[in-house]
Amino acid sequence: MRNWFVLVLGMVACNKPASSPARDDATRATTEASATVTDAERQRMEQAVTAWIKTTMDQWEQGDSAALMGTYAPTGPLVSAGNGELITARDSVANMLAGLSQTSDRKASYQSPKIDVLAPGIAAVTLTYRFEGKTPDKKAFSNGGAYSAVLAERDGKLQIVQEHQSMLPAPKK
Repeated sequence: MRNWFVLVLGMVACNKPASSPARDDATRATTEASATVTDAERQRMEQAVTAWIKTTMDQWEQGDSAALMGTYAPTGPLVSAGNGELITARDSVANMLAGLSQTSDRKASYQSPKIDVLAPGIAAVTLTYRFEGKTPDKKAFSNGGAYSAVLAERDGKLQIVQEHQSMLPAPKK
């Protein structure tokens, strides 16, 4: 315990952050990957992600759950997190999206997209969103929040590899 305290105190006194081989390797890999992104690639990916956002919002408004499912990578790991749940199975994501076709009068909007091109063909996007519509029993709904995703370009199209959604709390009645 004493050795740990002395180590932390020494780092604070020297103003040096704690380090670990794994963190150093991750930092180096991120820096090297970012360095390989040319200005042209960055601009191309930013335009592709912006188009992907618009297309995805249009698919939501149309209630096209099959097209929305196509925005997820068909193979490899998949992580969808939100509303206190962690989903890693494609059939669970498909079931979640299937209910969309039962709603009506759908409207989708987004603001403030932040796009970070991490490496050639890989980007992270974070934005705020709002979805509105009517449930099958014609009750109006509206929800919004923040959304982040890591997108990978596969077979010429961007696909979700990992996503997280933080919904705004429901208004108090």
